[in-house]
Amino acid sequence: MKRMCLLLVGILFLVAGCKEETVEGIGPFIGGVDGVTISFKEGAPITEFSKGESVPVSVLLKNNGEYTIPSGFAYVRLYGIKHDNFGLSPTYTPISGELRGAQKDFLEEGGEQEVSFGSLTYNLDVRGKLDQTLRAKICYPYKTEARINTCASSREISEAGSDEVCTVEGEKIVSGGVSKAPVQLTSFTERLIGTDQVAFTMEFANQHTGEVFNSEGKCEDFDDATTSLSHAGMIKIDLFPEDVICSFVGQDANSGYLNVKDGPKKLVCTMTVNSAADSSYVEEVTVNVDYKYIDSTSVDLTILG
Repeated sequence: MKRMCLLLVGILFLVAGCKEETVEGIGPFIGGVDGVTISFKEGAPITEFSKGESVPVSVLLKNNGEYTIPSGFAYVRLYGIKHDNFGLSPTYTPISGELRGAQKDFLEEGGEQEVSFGSLTYNLDVRGKLDQTLRAKICYPYKTEARINTCASSREISEAGSDEVCTVEGEKIVSGGVSKAPVQLTSFTERLIGTDQVAFTMEFANQHTGEVFNSEGKCEDFDDATTSLSHAGMIKIDLFPEDVICSFVGQDANSGYLNVKDGPKKLVCTMTVNSAADSSYVEEVTVNVDYKYIDSTSVDLTILG
């Protein structure tokens, strides 16, 4: 009986150990939904200070995704307060130095930057105390890349009794098949259409906490309630090989725009299969998604009179 108990305990430890193992992705990417995070540096600003006191203000940025943002392409801005009252600038500040993205099996951590806004000073009259909330936002370009192994087959190939080396059934996205970024390709499925074509149905979604905007727009445009309407939620999608043709609004092409502002959106594409092929074959489809992304942070301030 004692030996039996020891054997059972050993098995339980073995099972527990298996559950703790991390299964690495089989695709070329780390995967995930993170982009760039923004936070106020601890003590910059301090949360309570006196009228007339000079208080440093800085934010910390960290790229948790897999796309590298070149120097000068991302911008940060302070808002939520009347800038003149605090001696702060209302404009966007460009980030000097690149924000390096993480890379699977090479750089698991992305790059970091600190941006200083100088110091704030509140010189207006304060009776007792004044509570304010200082906010900061980052506006940056980002790219999501997906590499999907599709099954290039057709009814023509299937009915000819040729070898089937792959199948069109099932979800085609594998672990690590989509890069870590806020906008994700969340589904990719196939079906046969016609005699020599296969159709792809893709679903895209903003899966992080920030807002998505057109990659061609300017950060200042997104702050305006009117001009932001034409940019909000717009992502640009490019597909390779170029004979993958998708039904974008107003055109059938291998490149176009999709709006994910109100939730996940589907895109249907077709690809003609090589009629000279004597069997189905695997075709890698690359999906590139470009957009701008805005995320923010805040800190509560108390100004003493």
